[in-house]
Amino acid sequence: MHAVTALTPACDNHHWDNWFDGTHLAVIKGTAGEYPGLLKSQMEVTVDKKYRYQATAHWTLHKRGIVEADESIPRTINFAAPPEFGGEPGMWTPEHLLLAGVATCYVATFRGISKNSKLEFQGLEVQVEGTIEKQEGGLRFTRIELRPVVSIHREQDRELAGRLLEKAERSCLIARSIQATFVLEPKILIEEPVGAES
Repeated sequence: MHAVTALTPACDNHHWDNWFDGTHLAVIKGTAGEYPGLLKSQMEVTVDKKYRYQATAHWTLHKRGIVEADESIPRTINFAAPPEFGGEPGMWTPEHLLLAGVATCYVATFRGISKNSKLEFQGLEVQVEGTIEKQEGGLRFTRIELRPVVSIHREQDRELAGRLLEKAERSCLIARSIQATFVLEPKILIEEPVGAES
């Protein structure tokens, strides 16, 4: 089995307001890009029906490769096949990158829908673990477990947080694109807001 973890702190929401609309990336028109503090009601937001993303993988030397996105993302990621398949230990693998896609998509989706639902939270961490099995046609991911842990400020927000954790799993674009059984194991913690008086 393979596992990865993604997390996000509670931070300034303005940037997210400008480009995230719950479960879709949004194209902002007008002056929103110039004034990131504008509210949604003050700017024109459109959601296209089709988007394209690009990544390129290069094999370098020995048992290692490099994957990169377009020129707007300057950093590259070194990767290898898993050691159990003859790859180099201690490297990102395609399996981990797939799970990282699920984890980061889940975090981003929860972030967007919690903002729209006016849920204040201290932080979110999600561990994603995938199981690969040999089936007809070869190996494939058959089960992916998401274990999100969200920290909220108030007990009265627990029910809402639970609903949004479930909604994020259903709405996550990457998860919806994978043919595997998804299992959600959420956990909700109550924490005092940072800087709150004792």
